[in-house]
Amino acid sequence: MIPCGVWSGRKGLITLSSWPVSFWEAQFQQWLELGVGRAARDEAHSHGWGSSFLAVFSTAWSLTPGRGRGFLKGSSRDVTKSNVLFSPLSSGGYWISFFLHRYRKLPHCHYPVSFQDCLSATIHFLKTSQLYGVDPSRIVVSGDSIGGGAVAFVTQTLVGRTDIPKLRAQILIYPIVQGINLQLPSFQQNKDLPVLTRDIMIICFCQYLRIDLSWKDALLKGSCIPDHIWEKYKKWLSSDNLPERFRHKDYQPEIHAPFNEAAYLETRHIFEVANAPLIADDQIISQLPEALIVTCEWDILRDDGLLYKKRLEDQGVPVTWFHIEDGFHGCTLLFDSMLFHFPCTKQLMNATVKYLRGI
Repeated sequence: MIPCGVWSGRKGLITLSSWPVSFWEAQFQQWLELGVGRAARDEAHSHGWGSSFLAVFSTAWSLTPGRGRGFLKGSSRDVTKSNVLFSPLSSGGYWISFFLHRYRKLPHCHYPVSFQDCLSATIHFLKTSQLYGVDPSRIVVSGDSIGGGAVAFVTQTLVGRTDIPKLRAQILIYPIVQGINLQLPSFQQNKDLPVLTRDIMIICFCQYLRIDLSWKDALLKGSCIPDHIWEKYKKWLSSDNLPERFRHKDYQPEIHAPFNEAAYLETRHIFEVANAPLIADDQIISQLPEALIVTCEWDILRDDGLLYKKRLEDQGVPVTWFHIEDGFHGCTLLFDSMLFHFPCTKQLMNATVKYLRGI
């Protein structure tokens, strides 16, 4: 297990709009084979909070991660995981602050609540980072799965803002950045593989966007996509944009079912850029901060990451790409597991830490 530190320092509570944010500031005082963040975890559990959080590496890096899990699940135990994951960055004895914001989740809250919560927390921290001894020019946003989609949404939304510091970089770990083309090779190849099967993904997707599951087939077969919209966006959504190696021998090219206007009217918000950052205008994409994009071979969302990588690169945004050949969706959840060990989790961790050290 990666050595971690002991919590010390201060904690507090602030409020963003109508929801609370707790923070803990700690220093790595000694190395222990213990998961830290226990005080933070227990405190948050006493309030029954779910959590997305901001991990601040003072005098070094500020990292603002968003957790995935389809906005269905998330807990303060993720603080412990994040602390273990990024403890190699703390070898210099940096001060670290964790912000746990009570993001609102399914089934009680739907689009656009969770993304807006992530945006509000990020803006607040960008405005106040110096209060915690953080260099505002060295702030990185990070997220995995739907959290990666939140990162894309946040970075795009902040383009052009002059009242807050610019983000230094973004880290997207097997992100979901569109729900329009569900016939990509990775959707076909990995539709039945855990942790994220196609059925689970569709349920989470429809729940968040308030789309009735009766429209599942229309989403999967593309009958909800008008011809003029596909013609406009296929240059970014089509599997033709993927490297040949990711189009496996059994892949069936996109063939959309006949257009169903009723299906389109019930699902048309999937074409909003907030829900599909992949189709943002070139003018927005070109102004985004540099990125680390992590994809996994055995992940239904693999091709989302690859398509977003191409979009950024086509607009001159520097991209560091790390592909894990034996990786699968959700592998970050298991990197400190006592029962299971997967080499891909360590590869992902090392790639992320190496990237942060290099920028």
